[in-house]
Amino acid sequence: MLTNSSNNWMLIKVIKLFGALMPEEPRLCKKLVDPLTNIIHSTNAMSLLYESINTLITGVPDHIPSIQLAAQKLNIMLDDSDQNLKYLGLLALGQILKHHPKYVSPLKEKIIKCLDDKDESIRRRALDLVVGMVSRKNLPDIVKKLVEHVDLSENLAFKEELLLKIIDICSQANYQYITNFEWYITVLVELTKLENTSHGRALLTKCWT
Repeated sequence: MLTNSSNNWMLIKVIKLFGALMPEEPRLCKKLVDPLTNIIHSTNAMSLLYESINTLITGVPDHIPSIQLAAQKLNIMLDDSDQNLKYLGLLALGQILKHHPKYVSPLKEKIIKCLDDKDESIRRRALDLVVGMVSRKNLPDIVKKLVEHVDLSENLAFKEELLLKIIDICSQANYQYITNFEWYITVLVELTKLENTSHGRALLTKCWT
């Protein structure tokens, strides 16, 4: 049915059904890779594309060619004007990030750009992804971008959340991602100087208690 039907609504229903069965029948996973991959390559229907991608990355998370293809297509979804599709794209990237962060990392700039989105749910999903992408190598760059967004954001609640996330990602796992504590102190001091935030000085004190 996946290879013969041209009814997108029916295909979505069938794919969702197979997705629910995959955890119970591992042999089904391998059989679905090719037909789902063909759909991902050929369909112009974004809802069908998302369901196919989501089923692949959850059903066969270790099949690298599928993960690579999914990341490429999700990159396109992040550019879509449909806010729902953009949110779903970020959601699916979160699934890939759990097992294969290196395929999400190239989309870092585009994900960070989503922090400016007018949709709160998209901003928060993007923030979760940014936090999940942190490594020793990219921590300074990510923190710099987040500080810029704290400074520029007009949403006071989101400014506070960004500020707290900066502290969290720097201090997580006993500061394992920080290689230069002088840099970290500079960041903390900079955070205390940001306007329209209520936690700056309190956070600075908290970090050293």
